[in-house]
Order: sequence, then C-alpha cells, then structure tokens
Amino acid sequence: FKGKAFSDLSFEQRLKYLETFQYSPIPKLRVGLWGLRTLLYLGYYGNPTVQKELGYQPSLVGWKTIK
Repeated sequence: FKGKAFSDLSFEQRLKYLETFQYSPIPKLRVGLWGLRTLLYLGYYGNPTVQKELGYQPSLVGWKTIK
C-alpha cells in the first residue's frame, strides 16, 4: 500500500489495511482507531442536514417530553 492514497485502494485493500489496526496486538492502535471512528460519527451525525433526514430534533430540555 506504500505510496498510494487510501481512496486509490480497492475495497479489499482498504478493509485489509483497517483490519491491521483493528486487530493489532498493540492496544493503543486499537484505541486510536476507535477514537477516529467516534470523531467521524460525530462529524457525520452532527451535520444538520443528516439530523433532519433522520428526524432528529434536539431539545434544550433533553429527553423530557415537551408540552
């Protein structure tokens, strides 16, 4: 994979590359991948357009029922 952009890899190559981190015997690599995934989810689900498509309507009072 050296010298190639991640987007230039095939699906199988991308999967193999990411799995090397996911199943790494080095805990910090696994934790780092988990943290990166969390940040990606935060960016995606924090997008107002995505929230609208999902029907998410946050409220300042939290999960309490609004009357």
